[in-house]
Amino acid sequence: MDNFLYDPKAGDEQLTIINQHLWQLVGKSKSTGKGFEVSFKEKRISKSWDQIKGIYRLCGLLAIRFTETYGSKFDLEGAKTHIKFHLGYTRPATDEECLTEALNEKYRLQSKGERISVEQFNALIASFKKDLIKPKSFADATLEEMAKLIDEIEELGVKMDWPEMKLESHEKRAMMEFYGKSS
Repeated sequence: MDNFLYDPKAGDEQLTIINQHLWQLVGKSKSTGKGFEVSFKEKRISKSWDQIKGIYRLCGLLAIRFTETYGSKFDLEGAKTHIKFHLGYTRPATDEECLTEALNEKYRLQSKGERISVEQFNALIASFKKDLIKPKSFADATLEEMAKLIDEIEELGVKMDWPEMKLESHEKRAMMEFYGKSS
């Protein structure tokens, strides 16, 4: 399978190459009697480790500090989840997430010997649809959201006297450049 990236700033040379390749496929298809498939999609900038390591580095440091503070072991995912809720970086739960939460609650109650009716189960789902929030993904953050998140994590570090909770300027710059290009 061949992939081509088209950058409108690069000029017509890329279009010529893509066009030539497409006509080669058409010719091959005619001679072999086999079809081919072409897909087009909008180019999406993918993250490299350098571009997102700043937020993950901060969350790794937060995991250590949260473990010390709460006395329970926080891993990277736990720290990411906790800081997203702490900073209000959340979204309403989807219908599927509400159903999953209701099922979790139903089976938790069942494990204690309690049963809930269909009406109670549906009321639970309705309650979750009204109130349940989930953390947003860092991958979906805009430039402004990511800058605010970093600033708020650094402010938390100052408030809690955690001096290591600060990104180096080159890490911050790489993240801002990435999020500026992809938003």
